Amino acid sequence: MKHFFLIVSILILSVITGFSQDEVLLTIDSREISKDEFVRIYQKNNSPNISSDIKTVDEYLELFINFKLKVIEAENKGLDTMTSYTTELDKYTMQLAKPYFMDNDMENKLIEQALVRSKQEVRASYIFIQIPRDASPKDTLDAYNKAKEAKNRVKQGESFKKVAIEVSESNSVKRDGGDTWYISILTSPYPIENFIFSSEIGDISDPIRVPSGYFVLKVTDKRDAQGEILASHIMVALPQGSSEEDSLKAVEKVNEIQQKIDAGEDFAELAKLYSDDKGSAVKGGELGWFGTGKMVREFEKTAFSLEKNGDVSKPVKTIFGWHFIKRIDRRKPVFDEDYKKEITAKLKKDKRYDIVYSSVITNTKKENNFKETRKFDEFYTKVDSSIFKGAWNPEAFDNSTTVLFSFAEKKYTEKDFASFLATTQKRQYPKNINSFIDEKYNEFVEIELKNYKMQQLPNENEDYKYIVQEYHDGLLLFDITEKMVWNKAVQDTTGLSNFHEKNKTKYYQKLNLTIYSYKDEKTLKKAKKVLKSKEKNGYTDSIVVTKVDKTGEKFKIVETGIYKKDDNKSATYVYKKYENNEIENSQKFVVFAENNEIIYLNDNFPYVKGLVTADYQIELEKKWLENLRSKYEVTINQEVLDKVKKEVDK
Repeated sequence: MKHFFLIVSILILSVITGFSQDEVLLTIDSREISKDEFVRIYQKNNSPNISSDIKTVDEYLELFINFKLKVIEAENKGLDTMTSYTTELDKYTMQLAKPYFMDNDMENKLIEQALVRSKQEVRASYIFIQIPRDASPKDTLDAYNKAKEAKNRVKQGESFKKVAIEVSESNSVKRDGGDTWYISILTSPYPIENFIFSSEIGDISDPIRVPSGYFVLKVTDKRDAQGEILASHIMVALPQGSSEEDSLKAVEKVNEIQQKIDAGEDFAELAKLYSDDKGSAVKGGELGWFGTGKMVREFEKTAFSLEKNGDVSKPVKTIFGWHFIKRIDRRKPVFDEDYKKEITAKLKKDKRYDIVYSSVITNTKKENNFKETRKFDEFYTKVDSSIFKGAWNPEAFDNSTTVLFSFAEKKYTEKDFASFLATTQKRQYPKNINSFIDEKYNEFVEIELKNYKMQQLPNENEDYKYIVQEYHDGLLLFDITEKMVWNKAVQDTTGLSNFHEKNKTKYYQKLNLTIYSYKDEKTLKKAKKVLKSKEKNGYTDSIVVTKVDKTGEKFKIVETGIYKKDDNKSATYVYKKYENNEIENSQKFVVFAENNEIIYLNDNFPYVKGLVTADYQIELEKKWLENLRSKYEVTINQEVLDKVKKEVDK
């Protein structure tokens, strides 16, 4: 509800405070509100596109004043200092600021680059040298040197495949000989993609760093993008390491399926009967559309080699077993506007998209004279493994004034960085201390630059400044209204009950009745006695019947429900009693003996409680606003208001 209310309040009564030095339109509690501010909000929210209830300037000014009174009251009560409020506002502020932390030029370059690259697929060979999870700078350097040495061996004439198999620290090399097969965009780390798509066939890279280690790459082929294929398959599972007996059984099953395919039996039905890929088997073996890099190499190569729709391959072996593949359809890539949107959406989920944000940080450094010493000798020796348990004490740096970096005329010391390490430490897998300190330093620098950028945004961008203030006031409006109206209406049960009693005739549109029938005066007398204690004892209608007449012959329920005035004679009778004020709120039943019926008026308040509560909230808000109007002095500059009317009329 809070978010819905916030949006509505912003659309209808959003307020921007103190941004203009224009003429003062009104003053509330010594706070000046400009003409420009009011006109902007009036024109924004009093448009036919926003509301069908177009208001005059005078009408809207009253709403505006009411809104301002509530917000000022919330601030005076300190609601803008509450943790729940500041946390909520910070969350919104970060969301609103996100677009301003993007380098749009860089984003466009990434999109254009991806669109160009998506027209090709590149095949490469690789050598991979792993870096341990908790690698020290020495470990990283050793891995780099090992990768560099491997490249030199290739440059000196050794076979790339031979070196890859001998040197690579990857089990997959033993299987594929260091051959990546064809790679399409957004399927590999950005540094790797950058090299293979920007290089010529035969080019060999220097060691390329990724989080897990170093790659040395050689471009071996390029081709046009293959598009996508829609295929189905029948799989005979044969996991790696299967026994000879299992292998023979799999081959027998493959031969049996082949015979049935050759005999013209339906492929989809065969998939349902024989395929070990149960996920696709229920769909007749259909796998959906897929392109380069989505399936294992042998499967993909065979699928794309099928020449026309309906063609079925001979059995092909992969690491999962044997497959029969049927081509259903194939489509070439279409580089249209929809494709651009698809690529853009994928880019935003890719790690490379961080460049769009980091570019802003880089620019912020340049614009604000960022300087650093970047000397961590003290931290390398004084931060120990306790930091990985969340227990490191920064007291060794309490008196340090050594500057690590500075920008925008502010200096950040070792003490500041130590405090950051202490407040962000948590239990985690231990790392090399030096590498950890380097990572945290970079994080600290980026956070401080972002915080500075956030502080400057209101001065740099008026739209951002306005909308942050709208959220600020909208959140306060919600919190103060919840406190003074909504919660009060629910919690003040006495006030609610009194309001209902005072206005009960307004809620007599329907009544909650149970109608009983009785046989004789003796039964009537007993029924009246039981009904008087119904509420007190919590009897249901059926229990009342049992208490009066166990046999059910002399006393029974005719009907029960919610009735309008003319629904039946009984309802009409009770309404007349209400209209004549013959039924008090505390009276729960009346007797209508003419037709040997008893009409029991159930507690009607729960049925109308929602309506009563809503009206009570309106009443509370009305009185609250009357109080605010008397509490705070409101002064309108009539001369300026006349100018507003002329300006709006134009």
